[in-house]
Amino acid sequence: MKPTQKTIRTPVERQGIGINLGRAVTLRLRPAEPDTGLVFARTDLPGSPPVPATLEHVAPRERRTVLRSGEAEVQLVEHLLAAVAAFEIDNLLVDLDAPELPIGDGSASLFAEMLQQAGTADQDQPRDLLTLRKPITIAGDHGTLVALPASDGLTISYTLDYNHIGLPPQHYETHVTPKIFCAEIAPARTFVLEREAQALLDRGLGKGASAGNIVVIRDDGSILNTTLRFPDEPARHKALDLLGDLQLTGAGLIAKVFAVKSGHADNLRLVEAIRHDAAPPDAVSLDIRDILSVVPHRYPFLLVDRVVQIDAARRATAIKNVTANEPFFQGHFPGRPIMPGVLLIECMAQTSGLLLYQRCADANLIAQLMSVDAAKFRRPVVPGDQLHIEVEAVRMGTRTCKVVATATVDGQMAAEATITFVLVQTPPSE
Repeated sequence: MKPTQKTIRTPVERQGIGINLGRAVTLRLRPAEPDTGLVFARTDLPGSPPVPATLEHVAPRERRTVLRSGEAEVQLVEHLLAAVAAFEIDNLLVDLDAPELPIGDGSASLFAEMLQQAGTADQDQPRDLLTLRKPITIAGDHGTLVALPASDGLTISYTLDYNHIGLPPQHYETHVTPKIFCAEIAPARTFVLEREAQALLDRGLGKGASAGNIVVIRDDGSILNTTLRFPDEPARHKALDLLGDLQLTGAGLIAKVFAVKSGHADNLRLVEAIRHDAAPPDAVSLDIRDILSVVPHRYPFLLVDRVVQIDAARRATAIKNVTANEPFFQGHFPGRPIMPGVLLIECMAQTSGLLLYQRCADANLIAQLMSVDAAKFRRPVVPGDQLHIEVEAVRMGTRTCKVVATATVDGQMAAEATITFVLVQTPPSE
């Protein structure tokens, strides 16, 4: 029997400071409805904009995992994500009134304690699970990761080897469970090499760092400011970061993951490869014939050529091939053809409608556009481009649905928006 989704039972709140920005922050965890996923909200910004915790919203930053949607950014999310992964929480709303999560004592114990206090609640929807079809290897500049198929749960292994300092190589491996996480992984603290500390401060990082929330390692391998909680505490913390980054697959991962000297950038490359290789059993793809059978749009207003994947009515990926024969190029800057921004919005809206197609078909509903918020246009789209459209549900109500949508070309953001739909009954046929 497939396991069901989980959320937390009651809200829970903590205050603290962010280790890099040094700003005070209040963090509140709240239960969420099935199929919501993990969604952050910046309550200090107008409208409390949502930031889904998915790979599509990762913003590259140094030495930490950062999520971004529009102008809203959430920094250092990996410790909370690791706790969420270990407790197998699928749906969670995370409110915070600053750009960075609290660091606590530099470990994930703060977040493990919050989840223990909140308790978990089973929900009535099946849980998304990912199982690898084949081994995956990521070879980075400094580290290597290998993910192997497994029959049950998630095993993580991390090997740390700073061969340029006196710290001996360390290795930590475990099968992840809530009990093991709380006892063996969550207490492992963030660390920094003494030789790197000043350079990080010069780059504006570590403003909230102190002896109470970071371990400093000298070149000879000795610890400057504290006593290690485990002999291999640095390796355990790297395993903690890896577990948090793996949560960005957006589903329960069944695999054995081995990492050697990897960092966040390599971890996220592995997440991307897993997402590509390990589609869930109930994932759906649609070709143009399928699309024509489920949407009312027709030429010249059908703007989606193929749906690569629909995942459990939570996210969808689609393709639009932009050609010189598009009718709108005849009048929209014919000397320098550029796809109109409103049609980029329409591409994202149609992909959103396809995300909801099964739900609408089952209940004889149609999704109608209600609002578009936080629309941004980042680069022109011209003939020859292929639009890669991603939509992620952030709220799935009985009458309204909200999604965060992006359109990219060759990995570069072309447009993004938050789109809300209302579900109405399909008019009776004549």
